[in-house]
Amino acid sequence: MTFDPRVYNIQFKVDDSLHISLETNRLIIRSIDSEEDEKNCINLFSDPEVMATYDTGFPYEEAEIKKYLEIWKKAWKNHDPFNGYVLLDKKSKEFIGVILLWHSAPGEAEIAYALQKKFWKKGYAKEAVNAVSKFLIPRLMLRGYTLEDKHLKKLVATVRVDNPPASKKILTSVGFKEEGRIYKYDTWNNSFGLFAKSLRNKYQNFFSRLDLRESQKKYAQVINEGVDITAEDMAKLQVHRRVK
Repeated sequence: MTFDPRVYNIQFKVDDSLHISLETNRLIIRSIDSEEDEKNCINLFSDPEVMATYDTGFPYEEAEIKKYLEIWKKAWKNHDPFNGYVLLDKKSKEFIGVILLWHSAPGEAEIAYALQKKFWKKGYAKEAVNAVSKFLIPRLMLRGYTLEDKHLKKLVATVRVDNPPASKKILTSVGFKEEGRIYKYDTWNNSFGLFAKSLRNKYQNFFSRLDLRESQKKYAQVINEGVDITAEDMAKLQVHRRVK
């Protein structure tokens, strides 16, 4: 998969709440912020098949789901992007599932996801995890968002040992490293980690290289065609020319 942040449309809107929308090839990933979203989440987290390998392995009661929804709604009002997002089909706008960025610890976010069964084994989970990790997270970091007053240092994730191998492959394909096992939700889970700085650096380096390539082209045009540019631009181009 080619790394190019320009193909992902990320929008931030702030009013009485924070609203974030991220578009991939097939998905719209956006803030959970409507009654329809809430109904879809209640149906998703109460589905025994969906929840069999998620969290405790058992479906949530409606009251418990509503409690989480209230937490996410309050967090969006507090302009906290480490929160709950819905996954929608880009063409049909059909609800696919959710992807979550939990507050795991100060400076640490836990990523998790759950999809409706009809969308399993179609690459949607990988597409969502890849987009949130590689493209949304760096943007949040560059905008200065923090977790409990700490800059984001690490993404973490856990996979129940009874999960299909595909769940582990999704995380490792994005760059997560397996760190061992932890006992959580009354069962053993494989734990994974990914340092956020590496995601931010890759994101920034892409644009640095892009600027360099474009500057080198402009410099060649100046030399070959005598294009008139400002002294400031010329100084920048000469600096880029010396970069190896």
